[in-house]
Amino acid sequence: MLINNQTDAIFAKTSGMKANLLDDEDFNQLIRRDTVREIYDYLLENSNYGEALAKLKGQKIHRGDVELALYKTNIQSNLKLLHYLGGEYKVFLKTFLRKYEIEDVKLAIESVTGRTRITDLENHILSDEAFSDLDMEALFKRDTLEQVMEQLKGTDYYRLLEPYANQVDSKFSFYVEMILDRYYFSNLLKAMKKLPDKDAGEARELMQRNVDLYNLEWIYRARKFYDISKEEVLNFTLDGGKKFPYRELESLIYDHTFEGMIEVLQKSEYGFMFNHDHDVNLYMERRIERYMYYKSKSLYRRSILDFGKVVAFILLHEYEVKDITSIIECKRYKLSSSEIAKYLIRNTEVTE
Repeated sequence: MLINNQTDAIFAKTSGMKANLLDDEDFNQLIRRDTVREIYDYLLENSNYGEALAKLKGQKIHRGDVELALYKTNIQSNLKLLHYLGGEYKVFLKTFLRKYEIEDVKLAIESVTGRTRITDLENHILSDEAFSDLDMEALFKRDTLEQVMEQLKGTDYYRLLEPYANQVDSKFSFYVEMILDRYYFSNLLKAMKKLPDKDAGEARELMQRNVDLYNLEWIYRARKFYDISKEEVLNFTLDGGKKFPYRELESLIYDHTFEGMIEVLQKSEYGFMFNHDHDVNLYMERRIERYMYYKSKSLYRRSILDFGKVVAFILLHEYEVKDITSIIECKRYKLSSSEIAKYLIRNTEVTE
């Protein structure tokens, strides 16, 4: 069952929250602000993020605090939708939200291995009991990797990370990132496949394309920058893509030189990732997210009363938060408005 006998309610709720997303003029206003404080003030007074941001009133406004409030607002909007869902639809959204649990696990590991220096870790918890069974407060109080692993015992995270936890070298953080990301996407695909075609066929295709892009980005970067074997490159790919199933990924890795692989990819549907002479590395992730953003916008418009509309909104809201955080980050480097626009997922015509 899609929802708990409240079909009209979830689509009304989705439409209402979609109407609260920022428009192009809002982004123009944010880009033209000079400081994080000014961005904060604008969002506080003119956006749906105001409630979360209001908790920072009277404090010195730090970039990280604003970004954290934005992501927490994003999570809360998803939790509102979760209330209306039932069955496998509810399972899917919980699985989607597990990305925040995974980010918390990564942060706990980064903290005890010295990769990050955050003094108030407990205030950075993104997980919620609605989709996470982990005691994050206890996890964030651990002081060593051994203690973190002990806290994770009995979970899939322990099983996945335990083979690497006894040798924390320069590659350890890389393995943590790749293993947990692969675990997340694998579970998301499994959850999506259980949804009926009539309600979620187009949303499933969108997720499969996301897997294609994830795989191609990984293979490109692995072969260009990392000193790892072809077997290991293939091991970190995901099965279940739309245009590049496992056998084609295997062929890209084993049957082509790096240059030959690029030629194949340039002729594919995802050639936009590689048809650039000088900025493939710099803008690859943005091009991927832009592709997904406009596919999500199209899916939202086409979907009337099916789950595709819900999935599309969830993605659009997530990309909005990413764009706002990109603007905030660009302000640190005092980039011009036109330069900032290059780093945004959406195409924005900037008025100086």
